[in-house]
Amino acid sequence: MPVTNYKPTFCSGLPPFYEEYLSKGRMSDYELQKLIKNLTKQPQSISNDEINGLQIYNLRPVGNNNSYAGAVLAARPLELKTLKEAGIERVIDLVGYEGYESDCKSNGLEYIKFSLGSDYLNNAACCRKQDWLKHKMEELRFLNSEDEVQEFIRNSNQNYETEARHFITEFIDFINAMRKGNLYIGCEYGSGKTDCALRLNCIFNPEHKQFFYKKPAAIECDAAAALHSKLTPEDKHAMEYTQEFDESITERLSEYGVWNG
Repeated sequence: MPVTNYKPTFCSGLPPFYEEYLSKGRMSDYELQKLIKNLTKQPQSISNDEINGLQIYNLRPVGNNNSYAGAVLAARPLELKTLKEAGIERVIDLVGYEGYESDCKSNGLEYIKFSLGSDYLNNAACCRKQDWLKHKMEELRFLNSEDEVQEFIRNSNQNYETEARHFITEFIDFINAMRKGNLYIGCEYGSGKTDCALRLNCIFNPEHKQFFYKKPAAIECDAAAALHSKLTPEDKHAMEYTQEFDESITERLSEYGVWNG
């Protein structure tokens, strides 16, 4: 008589994480392998004493995945070398200083650029088109001829989409780097743009356990809501969003009465 509902015991030579295979039986082989890889991955150890001993303006730990923030380390290769030796694996540049990328890479650090300018709230990815165009027109009329202004207006739809897509592409790389951890992130003084980036991370990073690094202003929530509305299904997939997490972004931002149109 065949045995039904047979479940091997521990001493039957089960493969590692056999229970996961049983409970996740409908997952694809790729998804199962990814799950097992995450379960077996060991966190990289960080020498906090080495990092804390560096003379870096506004240096501080951020999050719970071996990450630090502070002033950008452009033209400071010795500090970058120390970060690498201490276990840091990647650097996020919020400014774009010349030579910073090559300095990072020559010290074995992954380099991620996220161009979070001081006026990022006016970026096409973070505001409605009419607000973006109004801001652009104010800038253009100071520096350009009327013919050039009219040419920009004629191409405004394409310009709007291009600027938004460029921001979102860098934004995805930024979020995925923050998800991995073991990083150093910084701007000129390690405060203004850095704090803005960390608040965006709190909102959009599915691995981040605590919502707000610092409570954002209402205008930042408006920008985050606009950015969220422009993320495509492919963008969300690239950051490994679940439906539950995606819906939680709208719910959390709605607490602040943000733009929703």
